[in-house]
Amino acid sequence: MNSKQSSMKRDLAIGFILFITVIAVELLLYPVLVAPTIDAAWNGTSSLGWANSAVAGRVASDPELYDLEHLHWMGRTLATRFGVVFLAGLGCWLAWRHRERFAGLLRGFFTEKDTPFNIGVFRFVVFGMMFFFVGKEELPHYSSLPATLHFPPVGLGPALARMPASPELATVILVIFKTCCLFAMVGLFTRLTTILATVLALYVFGIPQMFGKVNHNHHLVWFAAVLASSRCGDALSVDALLRRMRGRPTPGQAIAYALPLRIIWVLLGLIYFFPGYWKLWGGGIDWIFGDHLRYQMYHLWSTHENPTSIPWISESKFMVTLGGIATIVFEILFIFLIFTRTTRVLAAIGGLCFHTAVGFGLRIAFHSLQLSYISLFDWRHILTRIGILKQASSDADQWKTLRRPTPLPTVIVGVIIIVPVLFLGFKGENNGWPFACYPRFSYPITEPERDKIEFEVTGADGRVLTNNTLDEVRVKFRTARWIGLLRRTLLSKDPELLEKRLQALYLLSESEPVDGETIRFYRATYSTIPDDWGNPPIRRELLVEFEVKPPS
Repeated sequence: MNSKQSSMKRDLAIGFILFITVIAVELLLYPVLVAPTIDAAWNGTSSLGWANSAVAGRVASDPELYDLEHLHWMGRTLATRFGVVFLAGLGCWLAWRHRERFAGLLRGFFTEKDTPFNIGVFRFVVFGMMFFFVGKEELPHYSSLPATLHFPPVGLGPALARMPASPELATVILVIFKTCCLFAMVGLFTRLTTILATVLALYVFGIPQMFGKVNHNHHLVWFAAVLASSRCGDALSVDALLRRMRGRPTPGQAIAYALPLRIIWVLLGLIYFFPGYWKLWGGGIDWIFGDHLRYQMYHLWSTHENPTSIPWISESKFMVTLGGIATIVFEILFIFLIFTRTTRVLAAIGGLCFHTAVGFGLRIAFHSLQLSYISLFDWRHILTRIGILKQASSDADQWKTLRRPTPLPTVIVGVIIIVPVLFLGFKGENNGWPFACYPRFSYPITEPERDKIEFEVTGADGRVLTNNTLDEVRVKFRTARWIGLLRRTLLSKDPELLEKRLQALYLLSESEPVDGETIRFYRATYSTIPDDWGNPPIRRELLVEFEVKPPS
């Protein structure tokens, strides 16, 4: 072992001991020093005058929110944030201390060469996913919805709101988009079709994002853009076959074939890193050891049309805590595992286990992310080892005499994507398109409740004609988007706009309003605890009342 390796191991050990020591001190000091101070400040008897004033100001601003338990949660969260900052500082110290080794690792990672085979495999996967998965977004349906229900996401949302949208136009664009995806998948006119598919994806995936809930399929557009900027059609494509028939040599190794996949790995890491970061920064230690994860399971289970529970998970404190720890460790570590071949395999295995557990426990699958792990493997090496592929072709020497493809377009596109992903990730903005922080699930759920919109139709004689929870409208949307649309509608501050949006939702129910009828919309709060499913609402609040007239 050389002196540099020995020094790095020693520094890692020192950093680990320092971190454990700081966490231990925090755990010891909090109940002894911090918690009693919060209790005293709550009663206005703390010897720290600024603490009394700060607590009194918080409580005065929102008495319903800032109770004593919430203040203790804030204290524990601030303590967790101190640990996060300390750990980040340790990481920066280690990177600076071993900057030559660190810089060499990054330089080797981004300048490694590869053949076009692996990027060709991933091109087939990405555009195949876009071809097969896009139908679930039902672009023609969302294009037919009224603009009153628009909630444009950050980024391209305002521009999409101004673009023409109709079922007829959507159908034409969808046909063109799918054709481009199919051609890109098989590698026919690869450069042109990958670019067209990427540009059209901004519209095809973007229009459905306008209705209250952003579904996070951004990565498909990012990956497609990176591939479109590269020579991803130089292998495993019809274009490559035609070039080969014209006597062109089989491409050899080049940075331009390896760099796109490395940028994609970085993006995969950022997709996971920021949700993990925000769970600690926004939820604190309570995210792991509190009831948040259990209540999150209750909430997501209850949103399904025929909900089912998994009590052996949700009622086990050990399983819930283990799930919280495993989630944060995986999400934060993934990006650090992509830099070597061995750890990339560990990242893929960990990701499959993570998504399997989340799909089972929370009913959130993210199949397109799991399929993206195909990019983490060297498929030429694997297929050669098992005898499916032969060794590099004999005309590799001829390839050496040709001009290498430049990675510059991929570098430019990679920077254009990574910079806003970093910015919105640290900002925690998950309501953006085509850039956003992926779902954080960070702020602790303190009560097992969720809101629904219900309406009641009353005839001219005062008799109640209809009680409805809008469930027949829900089937036209994906569950998460329907819930998001209701939530954003409930948050409408303008009473007139709230009335228009509620009326638009009512008309989507295919009810037949009659002159003289009155409609009342309510916010109904239901318990999400499995034993309470099917019970009446805990409370019901009248939102708006108006006469509904048939559309002219």
